[in-house]
Amino acid sequence: MRRKTYESNLSKLESWAKKNNVKIVFGRHGELGEYDMHTKTIIVDSRLSNEKKIFVILHECGHALVHKTIYGDRKYAVQVESFIDFSKKYTDEYKVEILREEFDAWERGVNLSRRLRLEGINYRKMKRYASSLIVEYCDWVLG
Repeated sequence: MRRKTYESNLSKLESWAKKNNVKIVFGRHGELGEYDMHTKTIIVDSRLSNEKKIFVILHECGHALVHKTIYGDRKYAVQVESFIDFSKKYTDEYKVEILREEFDAWERGVNLSRRLRLEGINYRKMKRYASSLIVEYCDWVLG
């Protein structure tokens, strides 16, 4: 992704984030990206390529969108219950809901990229990247 395209896409994503009270920060982080639902902050590993930064930001924006409605969405009922009862986090049902959220976050990220008319997004490459990360989650679920 060319630098100018990256900067334009990043600007659009930052505008979207601001409208949704979400902050995007870059830094060295143990994860490639993370959405903190309590602080409404997306943290992105600054060492990623510009293209992967956009992929990760879109995915984490997808999590922000999921969390806007998580309390009313029955498909995440165990996850919501785990906010109070931490023992739920050790159940298979919880792990499957986390996996479902990962799929949903990637899908919502793709939809957001289209709504914002981001340029130069290689959706095939994004899908391969997402797939490799989802496989890691599957390993955790099966672990």
